[in-house]
Amino acid sequence: MTSQFASLAEKGGLHDCLSYLVSAKVLDVISSDRIQAASVNSSQPLDVIVTELGLMRDLDLVDALNKFLGVSDFDTAKIVSDSVLIEQLGVAFLQAESILPIKTSDELVCLLIADPMNISAVNTVAFAVEKPVHVRVVSRSVLSTEIEALSQTDILEDDGLDRGQTSSSPDDDIGRLQDIASEAPVIQFVARTIQDAVKYKATDIHLEPTPDALVVRFRIDGLLTEMPIAPKAMHAGVVTRIKVLSRLNIAERRQPQDGRMRVAVRGDNIDLRISILPTINGESVVLRVLDKSNIPLDLDALGFELKAQRQLDELAARPNGIVLATGPTGSGKTTTLYAMLRKIMSPQLKVFTIEDPVEYKLDGAVQMQVNPEIGLGFADALRSVLRQDPDVILVGEIRDKETAEIAIRASLTGHLVFSTLHTNSAMEAITRLRDMGVDSFLLGATLRGIVAQRLLRRSCCSCQGTGIEVEQEGEGKTCTECTGSGFNGRRVTYEIASISQELSEGISSGENTSVVFSKAVKNGFLPMITHAGSLVVEGKTTMSEVKRVVDIETQYDA
Repeated sequence: MTSQFASLAEKGGLHDCLSYLVSAKVLDVISSDRIQAASVNSSQPLDVIVTELGLMRDLDLVDALNKFLGVSDFDTAKIVSDSVLIEQLGVAFLQAESILPIKTSDELVCLLIADPMNISAVNTVAFAVEKPVHVRVVSRSVLSTEIEALSQTDILEDDGLDRGQTSSSPDDDIGRLQDIASEAPVIQFVARTIQDAVKYKATDIHLEPTPDALVVRFRIDGLLTEMPIAPKAMHAGVVTRIKVLSRLNIAERRQPQDGRMRVAVRGDNIDLRISILPTINGESVVLRVLDKSNIPLDLDALGFELKAQRQLDELAARPNGIVLATGPTGSGKTTTLYAMLRKIMSPQLKVFTIEDPVEYKLDGAVQMQVNPEIGLGFADALRSVLRQDPDVILVGEIRDKETAEIAIRASLTGHLVFSTLHTNSAMEAITRLRDMGVDSFLLGATLRGIVAQRLLRRSCCSCQGTGIEVEQEGEGKTCTECTGSGFNGRRVTYEIASISQELSEGISSGENTSVVFSKAVKNGFLPMITHAGSLVVEGKTTMSEVKRVVDIETQYDA
């Protein structure tokens, strides 16, 4: 950080800046209070707030802010951009932060900026260019024009390097990579990104390198949402920092890597699963956020109606057999099984969970994590657990014939087994297990029930799904609960197949899925699309959301 901005941080940032503007008589106290309140209630920068409130002219604000920083105004007619620094930082980053590096000396970088309170951007630039940064305030409109002009010119000439290849990059020096990863801006960026993901209840963090930026996207309520980007210069340090935290090989950049790490956010331990994939622009990183503190292990809170809760309670109370939860990745299968387990937990039962990784801590259960790298897969773990005198076993996923056969053998010998499968519907679980090589007569003898599910975004209760809150005067404003999306949180839509004696006999005799489905419907089975449609009628979600999540066209064509 430059001395200029070190002193600004010591001053207290926005508060002392506003105090200066009041003392300089360019703002009155009431206007200062309005700016302070607007800053608290929104994420808008200082200059945008002042402009929207109509409190000062752009040029007057620029002059006052430069005086606050103790520098003279910059003559915008003399702007000569620095193409080397622009290429290093990336036009996308400059646009996002409204900053522009200009021609300066070899020892110092002059940075034009619209918001002098954006200290993190200044620190990022100082880190990326490895030089002190001197700041001048310029109006946002001038910067937008200059940066837009840059994006439409050939100022960023091709240097002949393949950006997907790292062999000729100075970052090949592993010691340098470690140094970069330990720099404060990189550490702060990674920490802040994870904290923001937890704050917004994101399930995944995507860090995607492009030719001129590091794009950050969060998956929130099932959809990807763009977040503020970072300069491409930070990419190597950010990836290395994540590799260090998850104990991956920082020297390996040609092969995919998977790992996991645990971090503390606001007193809660957050587990993250890491996937790193080499691409033509550098390594792409996806972090799966396993924030157990925000997920209720309760069937009612998950969105199961009373009738469905009773069905699941009956399945969980069976003395033996197999109960399956099906659906795509991230549809809440394991959460539903845990909610069922909680209902039957007692000192009289020995309960085991076998997972990759363990997603929730369940008091009273013995929990283990598989580790294929040392030869401990689901089948091996399940085989060992059966020697521990279990009553109930949760197997994170049935992935192969061996695991399926051991699970069936366990259910035949008096154990109740819960597990998950990746299928689109309840009935397709039967086909999937048959395709794995499980005999139909064994499947019919052991299968007790199947729940298939998806997660739908809930219509916001505050704005009734409109995204707009209507004030007393009749004027509308963006809903603060759903930030204008019309949705707030997610709930489950489902179908539950309890395997009756008739269905069991049909499965054992090898009847195809369409015949089993027809029999199930006659016995009261409701397909997922029927349940999802009822949620639309009740105003709990929308038809467009149902079409996005549930494959209406292929739901039980038979």
